[in-house]
Amino acid sequence: MNDPQPSLTYAEFLAFVADHPDEQYEYVQGRPVAMGRPSTMHQRLAGEIFAALKAHLRGQRCDVYFDVRVWIGSCDRVPDVAVTCDEYDIAEATNVIHSPKLVIEIVSPTRGDDLDLKIKQYESRPSIEEYIILDSRRRWLQRHWRTQPLTTFTTDPVRIAGSVILTSVNYMLDIDELYHLVRFDQR
Repeated sequence: MNDPQPSLTYAEFLAFVADHPDEQYEYVQGRPVAMGRPSTMHQRLAGEIFAALKAHLRGQRCDVYFDVRVWIGSCDRVPDVAVTCDEYDIAEATNVIHSPKLVIEIVSPTRGDDLDLKIKQYESRPSIEEYIILDSRRRWLQRHWRTQPLTTFTTDPVRIAGSVILTSVNYMLDIDELYHLVRFDQR
């Protein structure tokens, strides 16, 4: 049986994305994969985390990004927040970074592939020291991190309260405060 959708080169994918500016796509196995529109809560979580990390990293040679493309081997992913301290990524100032050290995804109701395929893909990128997954519908955080460079991820137990240290950027993320700031408890 023939595959109904032919594979695209990355250049063809970027041209496709440019032709569809009102939609968000990731490049997975040679194909554009549509991403759903984030909920208001999803956007609030991403905004609060972005602002906190931006303030924390001020004065350091690191950049924090919203919805930037992260190149992972043969895939292009668009996490909600990413941090890179790589000189090349910072100097290039493009919409694609190659060496993030922290990646944060906020899952949608369907959860997509954030809890399986993306873990493996992010783990395959040696620069990624930490992968954080948050839920926009309930208090829920899962942390995947490396104990040493080039090792596989260690997965912490799921957290719904308290705080977690993001070792990749030496930042204490207060889960209670985060969900309070986005008015999660007031829904």
